Amino acid sequence: MRLESNSDLQKNVFELDKKSYIKMKKLKQNEKIAGRKINEILNRFEKKIKEPRSNINGAKVAQVIRDFLNISCPLKNAKNELKKFEIKNDINLKLNQFDIFDLKLKNNDAMFSSNIGRSVEYYTGLVFEIYKKSKNLNLASGGRYDNLMQTLGAKNKVAAIGGAINYDNILKLWVN
Repeated sequence: MRLESNSDLQKNVFELDKKSYIKMKKLKQNEKIAGRKINEILNRFEKKIKEPRSNINGAKVAQVIRDFLNISCPLKNAKNELKKFEIKNDINLKLNQFDIFDLKLKNNDAMFSSNIGRSVEYYTGLVFEIYKKSKNLNLASGGRYDNLMQTLGAKNKVAAIGGAINYDNILKLWVN
C-alpha cells in the first residue's frame, strides 16, 4: 500500500500527526516530552514534511512486482516467459547467466515459479523454483544475491548467482 500510494503514511495517521503538531505549536517550546524539547520535535516534523518524496510511480512498480511473482509455467517455457516480462517492463534479468533453463528432463511436467514463497531478503534479482508438478517435488531453487557478501562484511559488492539442486528428486527425472 505504501509503495502504491507513494506515501509513508495513511491519511488517518497523517491527520493525527497534524493535530499533534498544531497542539505542540501552542506549548512552551523549551518544555520536554519524552526527553526531547518540543521545538526539537516540531523541527523534525517540519523537516520530514519538506523532504522530497520519490517521484517513482509506486503503483506501476507494485504491478511489475505482482506480474513477476505471478510467473508460473512449465520449465520449458520459463525462459520465454521471463523474456516477455523483461521486454514488457524494460528490465534485464540477465537470463543468459542461468543454465538451469537448459535442464533436459524425461518428461515435461517440471514447473518454474518466480514466487518461491520463502524468505528471500538477500536476493537482488531473479528468484526461482523448479518443481515437478505431478508429485510436488522441489527440483531446484535459487537466484541473484549481489549484496550478500557486503551484508556478511565484504568491503566491495560481489555479483553472485546461486542455486541449489535437490539431487534426490532430480536424478529420478534426468535424461542424459
